[in-house]
Amino acid sequence: GRVYDVTKGDKYYGSGGKYHLFAGRDVTQALATGCLRESCLGSMHSESPSTNAETDSDSDSVPMNDKTLKEGKKWLAFFETHDRDAHVG
Repeated sequence: GRVYDVTKGDKYYGSGGKYHLFAGRDVTQALATGCLRESCLGSMHSESPSTNAETDSDSDSVPMNDKTLKEGKKWLAFFETHDRDAHVG
């Protein structure tokens, strides 16, 4: 995976920002599918979407398919070409 420093985007990723839930997480599935449920956001301590049995269920997951993979690639291109968010890992 890739890690981007979104510090300069505090307005968006900081406390109270529209995307504050994204900071410090793997949000690949959330961006690709448009799913903002907890089950689609990676945990703060892993590189994959949450696997906490208390908050997730198979019916809650959003399947990845050709359409969502294409959308994920669009987001990757956005972050790779966006000057504000530096690729740090």
